[in-house]
Amino acid sequence: MAQSSKFLSPAYVLHHRSFSDSSLLIDFFTLQSGRVTCVAKGVKGGKSNKSAILQPFIPLMMNFSGRGEVKTLNQCEAADKPFQLMGNRLFTAFYVNELLLKSLPKNEVFETVFSHYSTLIAHISDPESPFEATLRLFEKHLLEMLGYGLLLQCDADNGSVIEFSKKYRYIFDKGPVESSGLQANLDRLPLISGETLLAIASGSLENQSQLRESKMLMRYLIKELLGGYIFKSRDFFSLKESK
Repeated sequence: MAQSSKFLSPAYVLHHRSFSDSSLLIDFFTLQSGRVTCVAKGVKGGKSNKSAILQPFIPLMMNFSGRGEVKTLNQCEAADKPFQLMGNRLFTAFYVNELLLKSLPKNEVFETVFSHYSTLIAHISDPESPFEATLRLFEKHLLEMLGYGLLLQCDADNGSVIEFSKKYRYIFDKGPVESSGLQANLDRLPLISGETLLAIASGSLENQSQLRESKMLMRYLIKELLGGYIFKSRDFFSLKESK
């Protein structure tokens, strides 16, 4: 669907790459149109300074036109100052962008995901703010919006209420199943405590054990959702950690 050239939408750059000597091909995440790919013509070199703001983690206002798979960027301006990200926080933010790029279908509106994304990037950019719990809950919300809502409060096998002190294996297309008595071939599935499942359900991850197990669970679910895709941002992080 073409978008009016007069309407400016809040947006962020997820990823960009060169398209020609003077142009960029950019994946945007927008409030009103979801994920869109645009050609930004003539923004590199010369008298143009647009490439300076066509970077990740800068709140933007933009519009585009066109009916094909790739749109044409018409207008773009910074809506606020860039988020300042360094070190592990920068790698985390790139992971979030890559997650959206690989999981969101094009040209579908995800207004609440956009709102959660803005909040998450602000938390990550604040050096005094712990952000891991916010990241895990963002991943949970994204899965829900993509049609993969988590079963967190009852056993998927028998419907019994999740118990705080018990351990469960989480099956991607089914949910948590109490770990005792499971077949050995399910040992590869993440082992999650009832405590952590209930904490995710309530949106309140409060200790390191819950954070560690929720990270394990989300990595498993996202890997299944994306067919085993290996995140490039995680590779960069691993390389940095090994130095």
